[in-house]
Amino acid sequence: MTKNRRIIRPLIPPRCGEGLRRTKIVATLGPAVDSVDAMASLIEAGADVFRINLSHGGQEDHERMVRSAREASSRLGKDVAIMVDLQGPRLRVGRIRDGSMLLETGSRAVLTSREVMGGDGVVPVTYDKLEEDLSVGVRVLIDDAQIECVVTAIDADGAHVDVVRGGRVSDRKGINIPDLRISSA
Repeated sequence: MTKNRRIIRPLIPPRCGEGLRRTKIVATLGPAVDSVDAMASLIEAGADVFRINLSHGGQEDHERMVRSAREASSRLGKDVAIMVDLQGPRLRVGRIRDGSMLLETGSRAVLTSREVMGGDGVVPVTYDKLEEDLSVGVRVLIDDAQIECVVTAIDADGAHVDVVRGGRVSDRKGINIPDLRISSA
């Protein structure tokens, strides 16, 4: 006897049109893809969304990319969304003599917001409120966490750190302070 049996059906989305997909393909625009023809090729290949990273280029570059994306979309008769990637606060290593220096595990260094040429254990950082925002015990990660430091003291020279995991630090590498909310950058 079948009493109150429920038929279980797989969750298949209803057909809303031939070729409709729920997944969107995002293509990043930049120096390699900044012409109308290149963008049209991406649309023909299936791109649904163009991403523009505002960290690279200037306002004129970004406006040109939007115009080109709209022209490619119009030319092919296919709507394409534009997603703008806003840059959050960015802390970077400043200039270092000869382009890089080695921070050895177990050594000490000074991170400073002063405009100095880096070298001999002094790492300039492009953030004016560095010493104000840091505190003793805070971890500082450099170059995608390849280098890890811990703040031991702060004075007029900068933030003194112990290098927990060393490596070569070079100009313009990113700095992350995961345990701290910074004022702004």
